[in-house]
Parts: sequence; C-alpha cells; structure tokens
Amino acid sequence: MDFFNKVLAAEYDFDAIGQFFKNLFNGSFTGKVEELWDKLWGMVSVIHPFVGYLFLALALVQLLFGKRLLGFQKFVGAFAVGYAASVVYLVPVLADLIPALADFGWIVGIVVGIIAILLRKILYMAVYIIAFAYIPYYLVYSGSLVEAIGGNMIIAAAAAAVLVVLAIVLRKWVEMLGLSALGAYCITKTLDVKFGVIDMIPMDGMLVGLIIVGVLTLIGFIIQVKTRKRY
Repeated sequence: MDFFNKVLAAEYDFDAIGQFFKNLFNGSFTGKVEELWDKLWGMVSVIHPFVGYLFLALALVQLLFGKRLLGFQKFVGAFAVGYAASVVYLVPVLADLIPALADFGWIVGIVVGIIAILLRKILYMAVYIIAFAYIPYYLVYSGSLVEAIGGNMIIAAAAAAVLVVLAIVLRKWVEMLGLSALGAYCITKTLDVKFGVIDMIPMDGMLVGLIIVGVLTLIGFIIQVKTRKRY
C-alpha cells in the first residue's frame, strides 16, 4: 500500500523512474550473466574500435524504422525486463525459502523472461497505459505545470484520463513519434559519449543536445509516417 500511496502523491519523479530501471539493469547484470558477457566481449575484441559506429547505426535504424521493428523490440524488451525484475525482486524472496536457488537465480530469470515474452502484448499495453496515465498525473499533481492546481487529485486524474484516451486512439502515431524520439536520443547520446561531437559545438551542451534530438525526432517521425504500412 505504501507504493500506491506514493504513486497517488506523485512522489516518483522522472529521476526516480530512471533510477528504477538503472537498478534493474545493475541488479541483474551480475554473476553468470556478467561472466558470460565478459567472455563474449573478449571473443569479439576485433570489433571494439567500431562499437561506436555500430551503436550509431542501430540508433539510426531505430530512428527511421522503429515502428516496423516494434514487434521485435517488444519480444526482446519483455524478456529483458522479465528476467531483470525476477532476478532483482523474485529470486531473493525464493532464496530465503529455498537457499539452493540463490546459485540458480539466472534459471528463474530465464523462465520468467519466457513467460513475459508469451504475455508481451498484454504487458506492453499495461505499461503503455500506465505511462500515459502517470506522466500527466505527476505533472499536474506535483504542480510542475501549474502550481496553483498542484495537489488537486481530481484535476490530475482527469488529465491522466484524457491523455490515456488520446494515447490509445492515436496509438499508431504516438508509437512512431516515441520510437523516433528514442532513436534520436540514442544517436545524440552516441555522438556525445563516443565521439564528443556535442563538446565541439560552442554552445550550451544541454541545449544543443535537445535541439539535435528535436530535429532528428521530427525527421524520423516524418519518414516513418511516409513509409508506414497501409492496409
């Protein structure tokens, strides 16, 4: 109940949500998974100098063809989140009951990941609706948009309901825009971290990054709309 009370009180900001997913990644990328990754990474040392270009290419594909690849991304994302969530939250509980499971948490993670794949359409829609409900709810209730109506649960809930309805009705367009934005962000992040492009521009780094993300998102969205499947 404490979790739901915090949600209703809009206590989870965007930093907290980002930290949640970061904790999932860090908590699951340990033990045998980390060992396996280190071995695989060592085996492909020849491509290490080209990793930045590989990331850039993948981000470009996401920018231009994200909607077409959404089914594959749901598949991979469902397994990854199912695996991570089970290893971080479920395995410790089971290990308290059956200590022997502590060394085989990765097996539990794989099983849960496969179940998540089978339920990926339901899970995707649940996450989709929750995301578009909580974002406006948080912005209104916390007073981030209009301080005068901050703390008004009725207005915040109404804003959440309106945005959820719009997000469902316009789902195809929202997905294309969101996937374009994700691709644009990944491109910008790669240009910044791997190639230092942002630092070369004599302007405020955050502003430059936002401009690049905005322009690339618009380009990607237009291309995805123009090349979308018509039935």
